Amino acid sequence: MLAWTVYLSFLGVLVLIFVPPTNLRAVRAIALLSALGGLLCALVATFSYNLESGIVPVCKVPWVPALGIDYFLGVDGISLTLVLLTGIAAVVGILFSWNIEHRANEFFAFYLALIGGVYGVFLSFDLFLLFVFYELAIIPKYFLIAIWGS
Repeated sequence: MLAWTVYLSFLGVLVLIFVPPTNLRAVRAIALLSALGGLLCALVATFSYNLESGIVPVCKVPWVPALGIDYFLGVDGISLTLVLLTGIAAVVGILFSWNIEHRANEFFAFYLALIGGVYGVFLSFDLFLLFVFYELAIIPKYFLIAIWGS
C-alpha cells in the first residue's frame, strides 16, 4: 500500500505532461487528486501496519543482483510518520500553490516529482535506492526554485 505513495506521485507527473497547459482546472485537479491519493495511502498504512516488530517490508525486488542492490521499500515507526507528514505537506503545498498560472502544468509536475522522490527517500531501505530517490527529489526542486522561486 505504501509503495503506491511513490507510484501515484509519478503517475500524476506522467498525466500532467500530457494535459494542455491552457486547461488549468484539469491540471490543478490532477495534481490535487495525486496528492490526496498519496495521503490516503499513507493514512491507511498508518492505521493498518503493526510496527511492533520493527521494520515492515513493503516491496523487495532484486534490482542489480550482481552488486547486491535491491528495490527495497520498507517502513518503521519513524519513516511511517515522515511519510504521513509528507502526504499532508503535499496536499497543503498544492492548495497553497493553487493560484499559479504561469506554466502551471510544469509546476505541478515538478512538485509531484519532488513529492514522489521524498516518499521514496523515506521508504528506502537500500542505500543505493535512497541515493536514487534523493537525486530524484533534488532535480525538480532545482527547477521549482529557479523558475517559480522569488
